[in-house]
Amino acid sequence: MKVAVISSYAWIIRANNYGALLQYYALQQYLRKRGHHVYWIRCLSGGRELRYSTITYFKSLLKGELFYYKNAISCHEAFMNFVGRFLSLSESQYENNEDLSQNPPMADIYITGSDQVWGGVLKENYLRFVNDNSKKVSYAASFGTSSKPESQLRIIKPWLQVFRAISVREASGLDICKSMGIEAKLLIDPTLLLDRSEYPTMKLDLPDYIFCYFLNVKDLESIRWKELKDFAKSKNCELKICAVQGSEKFFPKEYLVNLSPEEWLGYYKYAKFVVTNSFHGTAFSIVFKKNFVVILQQGNSKAQNTRMENILAMFDLKKRFIAPTDNIEKIMNGDIDWNDVELKIQEQRLRSDTYFRSLEL
Repeated sequence: MKVAVISSYAWIIRANNYGALLQYYALQQYLRKRGHHVYWIRCLSGGRELRYSTITYFKSLLKGELFYYKNAISCHEAFMNFVGRFLSLSESQYENNEDLSQNPPMADIYITGSDQVWGGVLKENYLRFVNDNSKKVSYAASFGTSSKPESQLRIIKPWLQVFRAISVREASGLDICKSMGIEAKLLIDPTLLLDRSEYPTMKLDLPDYIFCYFLNVKDLESIRWKELKDFAKSKNCELKICAVQGSEKFFPKEYLVNLSPEEWLGYYKYAKFVVTNSFHGTAFSIVFKKNFVVILQQGNSKAQNTRMENILAMFDLKKRFIAPTDNIEKIMNGDIDWNDVELKIQEQRLRSDTYFRSLEL
């Protein structure tokens, strides 16, 4: 069967977002194993930001941020290289729903998700570019927050009512769907559908290190910088920090690592410990069975904590959150029953298998 997926393609054009890239890779590989031809719709969701343009180059130069600009460029090139080698894409690139509607990509079934495709009311993410008789489904779609305003619910309700099946990634998504009288299933993020051996992971030969992956950092205090450095010193580990989308500017340069997707996966595989404040940072800590700590985001991005709370609750790992009264070492010293986690992952994979089988996928 020919399957077209729309998710977060714009986020690997506009920003170097490892989660956006790898969640599609995982769904593609999973569906390929089930015998289907899958491709990612190249939709820019409203237009391309000029992040890697001559204008942004000179702005970076004037601000004294050329180091970060060059790193972003080389990382972006690595992302595009990964895309070229591993991913199937639509032949055409689209700007928005109107563009898609004029020349819809052909498929037997259309999937929206995973990732935060339902964070707003972008028509393309609700598959409005194909007619309502087409086979439309979602897989582990996220609303991004625990609730949506009534004004948005009124818009999206008729769009979702024509879906053949709906699955969401967070328990709060079930509640949002229920508030519209829409039935949905709770299914795991695509990244958890694959075993760690199924990811293209670069082999690394490094001294012991703690791998940190951070998004939406506003200051070093929010990620317990002093405590993190002290913990690394106590464990005789180096700190390797991958921080993207502007967060990198808060860290001393000597700690930063600029990684291709394969290197990023390798840094998970070979890490002694992992510290993250990201949903997919958490997901890959579980995939690679790492001793890890999750730091809650603060400020305007704290709504994203719901996603991490859900995945940790699903696998009985809520103790990996660091509370204000806890410290990193205390959390890291806590045991993780990986046999129990693996059983829960297998149960969740069976739920996904059943969902796709019901769709004849």
